This record gives sequence, structure tokens and C-alpha cells, in this order.
Amino acid sequence: MSKTREQLNDWLKQFDVTGKTVLDMGAGRPRAWLFGNFEGKKLTPKVSGTPKEYKTADYDEQWGCDFQVDLNKPFTDEQVKEMKSDCVFCMETMEHIRDPIQTIKNLSAVTKEKLFISVPFVNPIHDIHDYLRYTLQYFQTVLPKYGFKTVNIKRRTSETIRDWYKTEGMRMSKVTLRQGYADNIRDIGYMVEAIK
Repeated sequence: MSKTREQLNDWLKQFDVTGKTVLDMGAGRPRAWLFGNFEGKKLTPKVSGTPKEYKTADYDEQWGCDFQVDLNKPFTDEQVKEMKSDCVFCMETMEHIRDPIQTIKNLSAVTKEKLFISVPFVNPIHDIHDYLRYTLQYFQTVLPKYGFKTVNIKRRTSETIRDWYKTEGMRMSKVTLRQGYADNIRDIGYMVEAIK
């Protein structure tokens, strides 16, 4: 298992959704790995507890989702009413979004209590619809503007910057070394818990 996926799975385990309504945004039923199913394979559930209700939403109807929606376009009042859930998960989806502000507005509209987002930061392009990478400052700044009072961010990390330079066959500048950045940990993604 990749370091990215391992860190994401460890983070998700700490959240108990017992008795909550859950919306898995960007994951149709065959890909619904939050609760131990991915492409028809039985896996260990990623989150703790048993939800009161579990729904999925995706852009592409081929995934057999409960709701077919485009996060780049404003949700209708009817869509919001149908999808509104206590906990909304948007895992590894934001990088495929063209309009991140509209997406945050949509996610806020369907979230009653908590929104969980995971995004890659240093990651190869992996789809023809792979548009953006986000920093932790993005979520710290934008989520409070759209109704989230608390924003907790956990970094997914890889090797130190020194190790990365070495792997890439590059040499760090004397200035970088003198400033003490050589042993900073390189962020490879972020996991966000936003609370209303």
C-alpha cells in the first residue's frame, strides 16, 4: 500500500459515523471504499461505526451512484435537500474539479455537521480530468468563508526535502541549507476535517 493511502486510511479510522447520515461525494457504489467495498472486493472499512444511512454521489453515472451531480455547477434546492447529510466525505476528488469555489459552496450546502476532504499535493497527473493541487492555506482560508467554524488539517508527508533532492539527483542551494529547510518534511497531500 502506498504511503499516501496508508496515511489516509489511518486518518479515516479515527472518525465514528455511528448513527449519522453519510454522503460519499465523488464515489459511486462500486468505488464506495469508505465502508469496505472497492470494485466489488470486500475490504476493511475505512471509517469506524455503522452509519444510519450511506449515499454516494458522482459525476459519472457508470459508477452506479445514488446521485449524479457535477460539483462544478450549483446544486439545485432539490439536490441539496436529497443529499444533505451529517457527514460528507470528498476523498481524492477535488483535484478533478475545475471550479473549486463552487465545489466548496456545494459541499457546504449538503453538510450538516462535518466535511472531510482529502487531496494530493505532490502527485502525478492521473486522469484526463486532473486539474488542480491545493495547499493547506487554501483550505484554512476558503472553508471558513463558507460556513465552517473549525478547520483541522493533517498533512500527508513523505521524505525530507533533503532526501527528495538526493533522489532527484539535485543539489540544494547553500541558502536553503543555511535557512534550515533541508530537513523539513515534504507534503504530499492534505486531509481536512471541517466542522460547521
